[in-house]
Amino acid sequence: MKKVFFLCSLLSFVFLSACVIAVVDYPYSEGRWMPKSSFTRTLTLKPGGAVSLENARGNIEIEGWDEEKVEISAEGKRGYPPSRRLYVSTWRQPDLEIRIKTTPDSISIETDPTIQKDDTRLVNYVLRVPQSIRLQSIRNRSGDIRVADLYGGIDVDLEEGTVRIENFSGSVDVRLGNGDVEAEVLDLRPEDEVQITTERGDIRLYLEPQADIRLEASAPRGSILSDFDLGKEEEPAQKTRLSLTALNGDIRIKKGKE
Repeated sequence: MKKVFFLCSLLSFVFLSACVIAVVDYPYSEGRWMPKSSFTRTLTLKPGGAVSLENARGNIEIEGWDEEKVEISAEGKRGYPPSRRLYVSTWRQPDLEIRIKTTPDSISIETDPTIQKDDTRLVNYVLRVPQSIRLQSIRNRSGDIRVADLYGGIDVDLEEGTVRIENFSGSVDVRLGNGDVEAEVLDLRPEDEVQITTERGDIRLYLEPQADIRLEASAPRGSILSDFDLGKEEEPAQKTRLSLTALNGDIRIKKGKE
């Protein structure tokens, strides 16, 4: 009996040493102590190229720089599960697989589908890209997206989170489910087009005071305040078209940042 008791005690010690049991009182959070894993890669891309990114949960930050390359940094975290109060986690770092496809003028980045289906996995991205770029498909289900110091084109589709665009010039297409959009769009050309739609959240758009625009805005359950004239009447083709829709929120269009 002593040998059996000693063996059971040893096995219990090994098990408790390899894992942590946490009681969680809130539905979802990034566990500060949870294991992490990282991914880095630098790829050549000439100005004017295209970058796409598909993720599920986590923040995405994209900044412009003077290099003819794309620097990709990703950090994976395991958060608390969305509906369990008792959670057992091993200390082993989770694998982080990022799929990358390249052509001479494009880079496609995708978080492994297995990770995207796991509600406890978060992947945060930081990208540094040529300042002249087409962000042709930035997809995420939950998390914040920030884009800064670029010109070209942006296409963003986010289910929940915030979208912040700073010091950008070019066409913008943002579709957001739950959250706010704040965008600074400069040096608008007649061929540019700005379309922003939120289902539940506010839109705040900053333009240069001299911007020559044709502005259409709709906020069925909110308010619209604009420093520019609103209207759908026929106007000269050289004006840049802006279309803003906040189905459950407010719209603010400002001449320059306050």
